[in-house]
Amino acid sequence: MGKQFNAEGSCFTEKHYMVNLDSRIKEIKKLIADEKYFTINKARQYGKTTTLSMLKESLDNEYVVFFISFEGIGDKAYQNEDSFCRFFCGLLYDAIYYKEVTGLPEEMENECRHMSENKSREIDLREVSNFITKMCQETKKPVILIIDEVDQASDQKIFLDFLGMLRAKYLKRNSRLTFTSVILASVYDIKNLKQKIRREENHQYNSPWNIAADFNIDMSFSKADIIGMLLEYEKDYHLGIDLDIAADLIYDFTSGYPYLVSRICKIVDERLIQNQKWDAKCAWTRAGILEAVKILVKESS
Repeated sequence: MGKQFNAEGSCFTEKHYMVNLDSRIKEIKKLIADEKYFTINKARQYGKTTTLSMLKESLDNEYVVFFISFEGIGDKAYQNEDSFCRFFCGLLYDAIYYKEVTGLPEEMENECRHMSENKSREIDLREVSNFITKMCQETKKPVILIIDEVDQASDQKIFLDFLGMLRAKYLKRNSRLTFTSVILASVYDIKNLKQKIRREENHQYNSPWNIAADFNIDMSFSKADIIGMLLEYEKDYHLGIDLDIAADLIYDFTSGYPYLVSRICKIVDERLIQNQKWDAKCAWTRAGILEAVKILVKESS
């Protein structure tokens, strides 16, 4: 099966028609080179996970990169400090076990597994903090932490305590080694999080993530981005698509929102062409794209 347009979850270059993300990756890597901690907060299906996955691939030669996600984690992980610390160490060890992380000393791998699995005694954030420092000392390459879907934990006090621990380490990074960079991806801006200390109390406190650098990189698709994606498709099918007109129309209807761009292209390719409702070349004209937009507007998405 050849490549497809994808509007469901992460994209992969070998499977999907994609916008070239090289320029965005390059800009993000500048923040990492400057040892910044930052958040990427964009609406759902805006390409955050795809971008972070490609970012990790581009960093693996220079850094030890932990790319974990809080998605699908139940309330049990947030019951107390011990359960959260084991949950966090477990996510780190999963990345090690599945060979997503390389360059870590075996001693550190074993210690991470032990902290996640050994329930003979409780562990706390201080112990996790010490483990992070030791790991960064023993590892030859700088260590980066990327956490996707942090919204899943945003209403949990222990999560803010965890952010506070990372913040404290960041402020003391010249004397106590820690992650070179931390990237948190979410729909909402973690810097603006507030939470009640107890449910019955009204007073609140701000998230300790006020150390985060500004993230001003535009992740929407430009007209040129859309042309690049359609050009890849055109090279496979040789339909004689007027790329400029097609990309201009798609951009006008979507303002470059990644999901909407990919969904329109997917409808044209699969609903109009593959179902033989439209001639392949005509489907990529103004009339065909307008038909795809009509179908998209009627969908529940």
